[in-house]
Amino acid sequence: MELIRVLSYPKFKLSAEDIKVVLNAYIPYAEIVTVPSESASNMPVCRDLNDQMFIDVAVAGHAAVLVSRDRDLLDLAAYTPFVIESPAQFKLCFD
Repeated sequence: MELIRVLSYPKFKLSAEDIKVVLNAYIPYAEIVTVPSESASNMPVCRDLNDQMFIDVAVAGHAAVLVSRDRDLLDLAAYTPFVIESPAQFKLCFD
């Protein structure tokens, strides 16, 4: 639901059909992760509690990297067992 909400932002200029195309390309590579009802006690708490779900999903899914533009998440990079980096930083891995 969060991905659909974000893809609907005006800055992306995506139609409903465009969003379906993105989701159809993305969903086959997605994994379902069960997140415990409480955050892991050894993980930092995000300043923006609405973004805590991304930390929790990354922990539950044993993620290697969390890619985000969100400053509140990026500021936690030194405190997690996984890398948190911007899209530009992540892209450098593939250039």
